Amino acid sequence: MRRRRCCVCGELFRPDPRVGKRQKACRLAECQQERHRRACQAWREHDRGEAQEERLRRRLGAQNQEVKLAVVRDECGSKIKVVIEECLRLVVDGARDEFRANTLVQQRESLKLVPRERRDERRAGGPAP
Repeated sequence: MRRRRCCVCGELFRPDPRVGKRQKACRLAECQQERHRRACQAWREHDRGEAQEERLRRRLGAQNQEVKLAVVRDECGSKIKVVIEECLRLVVDGARDEFRANTLVQQRESLKLVPRERRDERRAGGPAP
């Protein structure tokens, strides 16, 4: 294999044949540690938003499907907390109204499917009207 330059110390080195073209740093422990530190730092900077979102989700209790409004207030402020509460209230109220409307429609539809006897078709001997 051809010799390469270490990304940390800049010295020429022969890459390990098992690693090949992927090896960036020489075999010195200091260079390996520095390369690892740089890679971790780059990963944290790249995924900073996702990690922050995940920590906030854990604090909010998203796994339990409940929102802790105190955490929202601490993270965003009181004004945003009130806006979120009102939006959630509107969503819940709308869902409740929609559920009621669908229940009424289903009840009406089920009554249409059941044939009802007419009064004049009732059998004799039944209870008097």
